[in-house]
Amino acid sequence: NSIVLIGRIVKDLELKEVKENKVVRFSLAVPRRGSKEVDYVNCLAWNKTAELLKTYCGKGSQIGIVGRLQTGHYTDKDSKEVYTTEVVIDSVDFTGSKTKEATAEVTEQLPF
Repeated sequence: NSIVLIGRIVKDLELKEVKENKVVRFSLAVPRRGSKEVDYVNCLAWNKTAELLKTYCGKGSQIGIVGRLQTGHYTDKDSKEVYTTEVVIDSVDFTGSKTKEATAEVTEQLPF
């Protein structure tokens, strides 16, 4: 189970602590090859990787990630089962700078 993606971070990152570990969750806007469509992929990074992302990246930053696809589920406050899919990041490459044009491009493509 291995996945490689290149895309742009959709929102500024928020570093959180969970049981003495640091974590950052975010969506990565990944363009489809040969199309103008974009997929929004939920991503998760822990500890040093999370700290690096928070320090050097933000909304509009282009990154490459290598990780694994992980699924899970939980019961929400209305007692409904919610299923999740996300990429747990093993490594990250900083492939581009955060530019005003890139930030505007990502913002324009957001569905909300």
